[in-house]
Amino acid sequence: MESDQKIVTNNQSQKLTELGLKILQTESIRAVFVCTAFDSLRWLDTTANIKAILLSELVFDKIMEEGLVQQIQEANYLLQSVLYGIQELGEHEPNLSSLLSFGVHVYEELRHCFRDIQSTLMSSVACNQQSIRKLNEAITETTVKNKKDKLKKEAFKSAIQKIIGKNIGQRHKKLL
Repeated sequence: MESDQKIVTNNQSQKLTELGLKILQTESIRAVFVCTAFDSLRWLDTTANIKAILLSELVFDKIMEEGLVQQIQEANYLLQSVLYGIQELGEHEPNLSSLLSFGVHVYEELRHCFRDIQSTLMSSVACNQQSIRKLNEAITETTVKNKKDKLKKEAFKSAIQKIIGKNIGQRHKKLL
């Protein structure tokens, strides 16, 4: 568990390998590679999920840098994959923290290119316009980087609160 957290914090120094770059440049297999990376976000293995987040982050940054996300359907798929991961593994704090950070990053980057990504977020998690507005304000707010990241993460978590995975014991808890 401790080694997983070290992997997450050292992400800035990691890059796609030459093979990964070649795969992303090859149009016939790019979609399969991207889908596999993002589908792995919902595998029900906490360690594999942490590694999947790292891979998906690298792939996402590269496809955004290259301008390979060109349609709203592609953007929706990427965001929904992260949301499914949060729904499946949100009960585990390290996974939830990493997925929330990645979710904010994905939403923020896609928001620049696709304004309709907000409606995807609203329909996927049944949040209201006010939650989206708070999230957008947190993203555009100019404050110290560490504080801004925390505000964005909290606003994103608040917007998607309804879908965050819960422990099996809490899912069927009786309300008094």
